[in-house]
Amino acid sequence: MPSPASMRRLEERWLDNSGPNAGVANTAADGADGGSLEDDDDGRGALEDMLWGNLMGFFWPVGAAVWLCREEGVWSKRRQVAVVTGVLVNLAFGLMRMGGG
Repeated sequence: MPSPASMRRLEERWLDNSGPNAGVANTAADGADGGSLEDDDDGRGALEDMLWGNLMGFFWPVGAAVWLCREEGVWSKRRQVAVVTGVLVNLAFGLMRMGGG
């Protein structure tokens, strides 16, 4: 168990990094919109984000799209893009099924 002083430092760091201005210092490096497709962990977990995002977008498109629009900061930018591509693939398969018919 960490000491009380280290717990306080961790809490302060968590509060500093989770406020409304948490990513303001990094927006110039990330791009014009303040987001990038890379996470803070140097790209680790990229395959997992893309896989789960596409699966959620494909098999659960309405729920994932609503969750994506309503809850900010829950998913990384990479997973958000993956959910959108999963929804688009689902729509493409739906249109092919309807048109082939």
